[in-house]
Amino acid sequence: MFKNLISEQEYQKIQNQVEADFVTANNTVEGIAESLANYEMYYGDANLINTELERYRKVTREDIKRVANKYFPINPALCCIGCQREVNPNILHRNRVALNA
Repeated sequence: MFKNLISEQEYQKIQNQVEADFVTANNTVEGIAESLANYEMYYGDANLINTELERYRKVTREDIKRVANKYFPINPALCCIGCQREVNPNILHRNRVALNA
């Protein structure tokens, strides 16, 4: 269960990244054409390209907390994939995760 909101700084970083990704994806004629085609094919409305950023900007820190609490388990466990020697044992101990190598 997540009790705290993400920080305002982390929230702003997410907002900035979403906007940067959108601008990057649509900074060429080819990118715009692909986005328009995707909106039309998946949502039936190519005009959604004009409201995409607005919809992301409406997501609040409270929304993120609510959705995280809904979709993440109450006691999330840390999953480690890789060689045992590459995993910091302090992380494993703190999170009470057993590593099977």
